[in-house]
Amino acid sequence: MKKTRWFVIACALCRAGLAHAQTPVAPDAALTDLAGRLGQTLTDGGIKRVAVLDLHGPQGESLPAGVWIADQLSSALQGQFPGLEVIDRARVKSAALEAQRDPAAAEGRTLVRTGHALGADAVVTGSYALMGQRLGITLLNTNLTHSGKLLPSVRGGMPATDEIKSLSTEEIPAFKQSVPCAGTAGISNPRCIRCPNPEYTDQARKAHYSGTVVLEVSVTPEGHTDNIVVISSPGLGLDKKSIETVKKWQFEPAKDLDDKPVATRVPIEISFRLQPGRP
Repeated sequence: MKKTRWFVIACALCRAGLAHAQTPVAPDAALTDLAGRLGQTLTDGGIKRVAVLDLHGPQGESLPAGVWIADQLSSALQGQFPGLEVIDRARVKSAALEAQRDPAAAEGRTLVRTGHALGADAVVTGSYALMGQRLGITLLNTNLTHSGKLLPSVRGGMPATDEIKSLSTEEIPAFKQSVPCAGTAGISNPRCIRCPNPEYTDQARKAHYSGTVVLEVSVTPEGHTDNIVVISSPGLGLDKKSIETVKKWQFEPAKDLDDKPVATRVPIEISFRLQPGRP
């Protein structure tokens, strides 16, 4: 007679990025540095042809500053990496606009559709936000040759110059929330260093349930969890078990542009899976 074992797999939805502490530098030097680290990440990932899309504000704002940053990064990439084909930004903007015309297309699907329409191996997207007198920038790299797998992100900062501020009558966007979303606009992701798995409940075991609980959690500068919110759950007591367990998790906290620990919000997905055990 075979026995059945229950496995619980918990995973924080964080991805490590490439970054370094920032000191005030000229915008050209900052963008050159960002482009250099971005290009190295792409070439290390085997990318030959890349499209750089407009960057967005921390709440998804589409403003001229995001277009300008993408234009500058694209130009710097071309100059520093002659072996990397950087698709013309005019073509990128046209393809992105065409992909967005489908009202049913999800954001991720629009990104992939844009990249495929351009024949790109990878698509660079990103976010930026005003942080004091600097812009925090995070660049995300989607490898289209491996079913949308993400390459390491790149983050950094640059001065919020009068030139950038004058691009629009609207102010450069900043984080509206007191606790920013991790992995955006120059903020790194926290890394879980002690993450015990939650236990199955009797209800879930009897129902032979396999699925996920999704939480949104604040990670403090000390690496503790706080303000845990359930985003989706099947019930069966699994949301309560997940919250009880995540409260005990310990993180290496996220860091800002100066590499100082900061509080961030992060989504966490906890997967409960039923797998047959050995006899």
